[in-house]
Parts: sequence; structure tokens; C-alpha cells
Amino acid sequence: MTEYQKMISSQPYNCMAPELAQLRREAARRYRRFNQAEEEAELRALLAELIGELAENAFICPPLYCTYGRHIELGKDSYINMGATLLDNAPFASAPM
Repeated sequence: MTEYQKMISSQPYNCMAPELAQLRREAARRYRRFNQAEEEAELRALLAELIGELAENAFICPPLYCTYGRHIELGKDSYINMGATLLDNAPFASAPM
């Protein structure tokens, strides 16, 4: 079982494993691009690339910081204001209101 598989199944894991470090670097590269974008269409496209699921009319205002990104799910009409830090070592979901 990989360290990633252990992490997502809530088992003890080595957070310094090279596979996890690589995933964190990729997420950091993506959220930096998202945080520097200015146009709404570009922001939405970059956010969709960064997170696991982006539902209709859902958005996060930059700046955003996250661990992996891929475990974040934004439900319909979800809104997260600027400056969010999401530690998504486990699933993070924002349900519609």
C-alpha cells in the first residue's frame, strides 16, 4: 500500500514520502497560478484544474492555499472567501445551502 493510499484511508502514513511531496509541489504550483490570475474565466479554469470537483456557481476567491487540492469538492453555489487555507489531507467538501 502506498503512502498516498494510507493517507486517504485514514491509516498512519509518512507525510514526507517522495510521492506525497511531489503531489504537494504540484498543488502549490497550481494554487500559485490561481492566486496570480485576474480574469474570472481564467480563475474558474485554474480552480477546476486545482481541485477535485467544482460544481455550478461555486467559487473560491484568491488567495487560496491547500495541501493537495484534489480532495476539495465544492458543491453547487458554494463560496469560500479570500485567504482560505484548506488542509485537504482528507476529503474537504462544501455542500450546497
